[in-house]
Amino acid sequence: MPRRWPKSASGASSDRVPPPPRQSTTSASGSPDGRIPISPPEQPAAEDVSGRTGRLAELSRELETLRRRLRLGGGTDRIQRQRDRGKLAARDRLHLLLDGDATWVEVGLLVAHDRYEGKAPGAGVVTGVGVVCGREVVVVANDATVKAGSWWPETIRKMLRAQEIAMRCRIPIIYLVDSAGVNLPYQGGVFPGQYGAARIFYYNSIMRRYLRIPQFAAVMGPCIAGGAYLPALSDVILMVEGTSFMGLGGPNLVKGATGQVVEREELGGAAVHAGISGVAHYRCADDEECIARLRDLVAGLPREHDPRRSHEGAFPPPARP
Repeated sequence: MPRRWPKSASGASSDRVPPPPRQSTTSASGSPDGRIPISPPEQPAAEDVSGRTGRLAELSRELETLRRRLRLGGGTDRIQRQRDRGKLAARDRLHLLLDGDATWVEVGLLVAHDRYEGKAPGAGVVTGVGVVCGREVVVVANDATVKAGSWWPETIRKMLRAQEIAMRCRIPIIYLVDSAGVNLPYQGGVFPGQYGAARIFYYNSIMRRYLRIPQFAAVMGPCIAGGAYLPALSDVILMVEGTSFMGLGGPNLVKGATGQVVEREELGGAAVHAGISGVAHYRCADDEECIARLRDLVAGLPREHDPRRSHEGAFPPPARP
């Protein structure tokens, strides 16, 4: 039987069961609310922190050393050999083309540095985003000090990536062409697949026909076989007298096929393409003049369709009362 409580003031009795006695909420862990207290994380020892910092500093130095070596391309001897021929190295051309006080963001510097026994630093091409005459542009520059600027499988990926950046950002792209074409021992990785070399020319056509993205190609060295499609599909083509050549085959191929002996300049030099075939728009005396002309062309591009400046000056200032 439940305990009966005394009658209330009204005379009625209550059948309520008394509540159980209150128990202490203090747990075995010592927490008043029963939760297990969280202890602060254990701090690493001072020697561990200094060891990790030292290791990171060492890795940073190794990375910077690797970057400096890769920026030399094929090495100082080949760079000097290029200059002795009256041609500038790839990064010399970039130095003249880009604004000196602007930022240069290189894309894919470490690509292929640990492949092909170290013979393909940067995959033989320099790609990135820079500023020319105050305007952002994408630049693709073949490095002729690396296997004559020939195309490796990774070269294709770097060039496609550069073209995709130009299409996504809707900014002009400049090709500094100095390439012997496809590296034949590795052509099995250059052509096949959806993202093979042919996609470069597909992107050329898309940018020229539909996206209306300006494409400038400066031929400053050999441009042979499939590589000749790249400048031919650009909007403006510049060639340098004496050093540039553009054609599907060189003099040796012509001699082997027809027996005719012909010089490079009369087969596909700057004079032929600027004066006879009409493929080239400008003929320049040297690399410096060619790059100066490129800067003038970029500076002359219209800016009213720049999306970042589309609202500047769109409305007149309010009239004064």
